[in-house]
Amino acid sequence: MMEATHVENLPFSDVRSEADRQVQELGKIVQSRATTDLDFRANLLRSPRTTIAALFLETFGHPIPDDFLNCDIRFVESEADLTFVLPPEIDPEAQLSEAELEAVAGGLGPLGAFVLGYMLVVHVMGSN
Repeated sequence: MMEATHVENLPFSDVRSEADRQVQELGKIVQSRATTDLDFRANLLRSPRTTIAALFLETFGHPIPDDFLNCDIRFVESEADLTFVLPPEIDPEAQLSEAELEAVAGGLGPLGAFVLGYMLVVHVMGSN
């Protein structure tokens, strides 16, 4: 197990980047473990939020960032060569709120980092 880095001990400017790094690392761990640990895989499918939160705490020694757990988390099994996940439909006439604009301007955030890391691992493992 890697040594835990506590987010509360980091300078403010490094908090987001450290959280992003940890969530990306978590994505790699999930992908690797879900291919060999069938109980873990079943838990991801049955209770993804609880399973991810427990793994994050076990791996990094502190709770996962709240904004990660406040989103919809789903794992699906696929035997396809290539799987696309479609985003939810949006109204093309809709305008982003100030809060939404702020979130987009802030970078990937923990969820985006996790999804990107997971997609990269799936792509690399799938091409072998």
